Amino acid sequence: MKRVRVTFIVRPNRPCEELYLIGSTKNIGEWNTTKASKMRFDSELNAFVINKLFVENQAVEYKFISNKVWTSVEKGIWNEEICNRVLVPTKGLKLNLTIEHI
Repeated sequence: MKRVRVTFIVRPNRPCEELYLIGSTKNIGEWNTTKASKMRFDSELNAFVINKLFVENQAVEYKFISNKVWTSVEKGIWNEEICNRVLVPTKGLKLNLTIEHI
């Protein structure tokens, strides 16, 4: 199975000190908050960034959390629960995302 690098560039609408990527695959924790992947803050981009390898063309579900706890999972514009995000990894995929509430 071919693996491809996916870049996540995430800008929360509200300040947060830490941001983690969590999801359905082993390399992003398999929904276990203690195994979520910490993102780094890039001051030039004014965003949190992480690069991850995924199996090409195999759908991945994911979300963003802060503080490695589910009570700090991302929310929608009205602070409502939202569905899991889904991506299908392809070579060179770069996601520029905004988080409404975290």
